[in-house]
Amino acid sequence: MNRHLSTLKPPGAPELYVDFPARKITAATTWWRVHRSHHSPWWFSSTPGRFNLHAPHGTLNLAQSPSTAAREALGPRLVGSRAIPAVDVADMRVTPLALNPAVVADLTAQTAPQFGIVLADITAPMHDAYKLTRAWAEAFRQAGFGGLTSRSRFAAGSHNACLYLFGPAGEHPVGDTPEAARELTRILTEELGLAVDPLPKDRDLNIDP
Repeated sequence: MNRHLSTLKPPGAPELYVDFPARKITAATTWWRVHRSHHSPWWFSSTPGRFNLHAPHGTLNLAQSPSTAAREALGPRLVGSRAIPAVDVADMRVTPLALNPAVVADLTAQTAPQFGIVLADITAPMHDAYKLTRAWAEAFRQAGFGGLTSRSRFAAGSHNACLYLFGPAGEHPVGDTPEAARELTRILTEELGLAVDPLPKDRDLNIDP
């Protein structure tokens, strides 16, 4: 058996997944979203992303904790480094969101492999612009799910779930913001133990003529 090969295959017809293991999302659970300060956190993206639907639909990407949201947003930039340039995160916020109720496909369920989903493989690096994982997201949408939940590729610890909520592409709130947003720099330093290199001052810059 070729254990080094991915088990992930294209999804079948959407009706094959109507009884896929599900999870109920309620407003009692807070999810977190990293975004630029001048952008709304309620953004359903249809650009290439692991579970982003194609326009006119989109996906709102969320995480179970502020630190997981930070790791998902910055990804490989946090791997093998103990510091990150302040310019990369200076205007970024982590906003808590309380969502309207939804039923989503649970990719973390023990029975998910029976439907063709091995969690480690569907969260692994993709070299096809997420073609396969986006096809799975569309199959779940057509099967009647409001989104899906998975594990973060980059997060550590126990609070590492991610939620991918489906909806029309673009900005539209589907819940409330129960508390104030936090600066991403605080999450990086206080929760992840990283250093944030200060922004350079004008006198520190050497500009070639």
